[in-house]
Amino acid sequence: MFEHLKKLITTHDLEGLFSFCSNLADKERLALLDQLQHSPWGIKEHKRYDKILVTPDGARYEYVLAIFLLTRSLSEYEKQPINTFIKKMYCPTAGELFSNSKASYVLPKLLQEEKYRFILELYHALSEDSKENIPFETYWTLYKAGEIPLDEPLFVEKSIIAFSYSSDKINYYTHLVLNDQEFQDKIFRRLHRYESGMHRDAKLWEEVFVQLQEQGYVFDRQLIGELLESLLNPWKKPQLNWHCRWITFLAPTEKEMIDNQERFFALLSTGNDVLVNFAMKWIQKISKSPLFCIEKFQDSFVLCLPSEKTIKSQLAGLTILEKYYLKNPPEQLDSREQLIPLFTQPDIAFQQALATLLVEYFYDEKLWELITPYTDFIKPSAREILQQKDGTDKEIKTPERLPYSTERLPLSLPKNWDELLFLIGDSIRERSAATIDLLIDGIVRLQTLIPKDLKKVLAPYHKQLNKSHRGYVLPLLKEFLLALETRGHLPLDENLFLFLRYKMNVALERIAKKCTLPLLSTPTIAPFYTEAAVLVEKLLCYEQEGVIPDFEDLTIACNRLLLTDIPQSAKEKSQLLQGDYAQAIQYALGVTSVLSPTEETLPLWTQITRIKHPEQEFPKFSQTTAKDIPSVVSPYYIGYGWQEYTTYLGEVMPVFVYDFTPYNSPAERQKSLLPEQYYNAGGGAWHSNEDFEYTLSLCPQYPDGIICSIFSHRVGWNALTGVYNNIEAIETLLKYQLPLYHSGWLYIGACLFLEKRPYRDLAYEYICWALEQGKDLTYLANYVAYVLATGHAPIKHFLEMLDRPNLNIIKRFANMIINEYLRQVEGRELPKFHKKLLDYQKEISHL
Repeated sequence: MFEHLKKLITTHDLEGLFSFCSNLADKERLALLDQLQHSPWGIKEHKRYDKILVTPDGARYEYVLAIFLLTRSLSEYEKQPINTFIKKMYCPTAGELFSNSKASYVLPKLLQEEKYRFILELYHALSEDSKENIPFETYWTLYKAGEIPLDEPLFVEKSIIAFSYSSDKINYYTHLVLNDQEFQDKIFRRLHRYESGMHRDAKLWEEVFVQLQEQGYVFDRQLIGELLESLLNPWKKPQLNWHCRWITFLAPTEKEMIDNQERFFALLSTGNDVLVNFAMKWIQKISKSPLFCIEKFQDSFVLCLPSEKTIKSQLAGLTILEKYYLKNPPEQLDSREQLIPLFTQPDIAFQQALATLLVEYFYDEKLWELITPYTDFIKPSAREILQQKDGTDKEIKTPERLPYSTERLPLSLPKNWDELLFLIGDSIRERSAATIDLLIDGIVRLQTLIPKDLKKVLAPYHKQLNKSHRGYVLPLLKEFLLALETRGHLPLDENLFLFLRYKMNVALERIAKKCTLPLLSTPTIAPFYTEAAVLVEKLLCYEQEGVIPDFEDLTIACNRLLLTDIPQSAKEKSQLLQGDYAQAIQYALGVTSVLSPTEETLPLWTQITRIKHPEQEFPKFSQTTAKDIPSVVSPYYIGYGWQEYTTYLGEVMPVFVYDFTPYNSPAERQKSLLPEQYYNAGGGAWHSNEDFEYTLSLCPQYPDGIICSIFSHRVGWNALTGVYNNIEAIETLLKYQLPLYHSGWLYIGACLFLEKRPYRDLAYEYICWALEQGKDLTYLANYVAYVLATGHAPIKHFLEMLDRPNLNIIKRFANMIINEYLRQVEGRELPKFHKKLLDYQKEISHL
């Protein structure tokens, strides 16, 4: 009998397995259950995974089903080792009774047998994660059996996904459409209403449509308009592509296209290249119709965003307008104000066509005034067309860029407990030094006001913090508030956000000792700066109380120190300081120029000297234990370039590397080999993408080392893998105008070539700001030229920067890059778009 059961399982005989198991007497089935447990199949010990489920090759579902069919109640099934294994190991095996497509065959039989209806209890007990794996067939079977309600969004999504990837289900699906009216009305006719999780173009659906049509199915023509409207949803590319192909399959007639022309026009303003090209293909077919609405077409066409991938479509749009205005010259010139912004499309042929259209049909003296805001976008050849109309070399003024803000506002500590509570809320929202550090310092100073029911008071904030799992700042804030309630401390052995964790423990220790002295590193000027006068006053208070300042806290305070406009009174008071740190503070304030580091004060001195003199060499430090730490003796530079790398298989391949020698691995850069107090070199720069602003606040005046901590050592062929997914770094640099001096510029250069457009936009803005500040960007230019010449970065993204409305200083910088690129590319294989770089250089060669 057991051999017969094994044969049914291994031959996938579901009919025979159901018939055999359902007719067994209790003694027989219990004996078979026991034999299954002691067979080579079932739950077995494993040296790596503790226990695993062993099943016959290719017959896992049949084995799991057999265990179920040999039981007669939920309680009996739950006693089986397989069920214990599922609960202990979080294994999805219970869901396999439903997640395999074979379930749609077995379920109707099980539901007709009272002894097996407890399978519904198993279904309802499944977690949401397990239900994610249940296919459409199972859901539809349970629904048709009346066991679950119709869930239209879920059923439609499962239906779309299932038949996007498996050709063996096409016949099943077409059968449902043709023979199940409820399926046709409630599922198939609503497919276009929902976005599914498909990750590639659903080409198999076209086979479904073809089969349906061949078998006599007639598609509702209203689908064309509904599908066009669905394309306006912010859905992913595969879903939208599928709907486009569906419309193409339906082959709209001219009347249907005219009836839906406004829907086609609306696609032009979506900013989606695929949809713009799709819509223009159909619009061209009806543009000669007397019912074609040229006004509404132009209203939408001018909203097309500039893109290299839509140039042909935009040229086609201009052709439609030109042919119309040739027969129907515009009586009013107002519509030209819609057309002029199209000069932001950098393609030369498009600009020439646009310029021709404007001078032929919309020319008067005011045209020059309207063009002025877009003059930097206009190519020389298009400009010539605009100027030929009246034969003069009309000057078009270039608008000035708005100045960057440099306003810095004072920060104030909370004065009472209510203000402290508000600051907790601000800290949760902002995660910045201007909130977190003020909160910690405020609690130390106002410790006598801490309420006795602190746990109750902080409960609402813990509820918010419990929802915040990303990053390190908020989890540390949660730990800090819990330690405050229990008068405990935070563990120091975790290498995560070292300084903030350390500072929180300093604050907790102060509270335990009833010490209300202020923390030195607390910012006094937004967003994270400290003032010299305030720092000196704090240090004098420490000396008056006989308390030795914490050197880590003091180091961060000096890193944040504003070294411009230092009051004379602060310099004079600094000479009253007596501690080991006194001369370092006086050096920072410009009172002395003598370096006198000791082993204890060495981190403080090396930080202050590099911040005060970013370009200077400090040979005095070459005689100290810090001599090999980057940025201490010389400015912070790391190497970069191509190297040969041997894989574990012995294959030799070229890889692009950033050389942090001797700290090439993240572990070496973030642990004890690179002491955390050396923030200028990236020490202590363990960070998360969400909290990078706080990380930069630890060394905002020389952030190169921290910025370079974003890079991995070995990045292969792809520039993208050289920068972690960290947009907050470049946002913070630009937002607070933090200067980069040396290898920090490699990050800006890498951002210029990332696939995500926001990185490229922010990198461009930062470069503009730096050039307008008079910064020398030769180092960045050399890096950009190198990665372009060696194929590490795509020229197309650099061309994107060149096609912006650039000031002359940007164009001169671009010219510097191209000249260096031409020098480095000599003798190498020319990259794609090399000729376009040469064409651009010709345009700016006169600068």
